Amino acid sequence: MPTNTRLQRHRFRPGTVALRDIRMYENSTNPLIRKLPFQHLICEKAQSLFLLLRSQTTAVLALQEAAEKFLVSLFKDTDAACLFL
Repeated sequence: MPTNTRLQRHRFRPGTVALRDIRMYENSTNPLIRKLPFQHLICEKAQSLFLLLRSQTTAVLALQEAAEKFLVSLFKDTDAACLFL
């Protein structure tokens, strides 16, 4: 037996880790988009539209939740459309 053998790391089958992550994110209620970059984006877009917007935390969180819900529904529709191809 060679003396310099290395133990091989355990590798999961393809797709197993992705499915585990999907289940984890489906059961969590934490926002997936980070708060501060999203708030900077909202402020930047408000300035480009010449809106005087004071960023209230509850308003930004409501916009973030709505954006995440929209993105999730968009990805679900995309996945459903791929099944018919």
